[in-house]
Amino acid sequence: MRIARLLFILVAVCTLLPACTSRRAQNEKLQRQWNAKCKEAADLLASVKDVPSAKAAEPKLKSVLQELDAVGNQLDKSYDPENVDAIESRAMAKEVAEGIAEMQRLNAESLRISESPELVAALGESWKKLPVAMMLEAGSALQKSKSKPRP
Repeated sequence: MRIARLLFILVAVCTLLPACTSRRAQNEKLQRQWNAKCKEAADLLASVKDVPSAKAAEPKLKSVLQELDAVGNQLDKSYDPENVDAIESRAMAKEVAEGIAEMQRLNAESLRISESPELVAALGESWKKLPVAMMLEAGSALQKSKSKPRP
């Protein structure tokens, strides 16, 4: 009886271990893809210096931002940072740190472009899909509401 129980535990561990490893590898892969798309978007914005370069970058930026959103949604469904083991946590921490650096770069380029209304206009709908654009719009709306006199 004891041998049967040990054999059952061994089979269960051998069955579940690859699934955990596979999920961990998938999460790391998704985070690396997200990082790469974030970098690509930042690179595109870095290339924007004038209206023609903004118009040239806009279609590719739109595509990259859609891909970034899709990968982010997959990652949100797959990875719960509050429910991971120590091995996955360490591996993901490295990838997430790289993602944060790329997002900061993307935000810095977005802020640079936000200072030029003609570049913002040339980026069209793609501008509105940038993560920092929503924050900038919210800040602008807040400033407008504060500047209005109260009755």
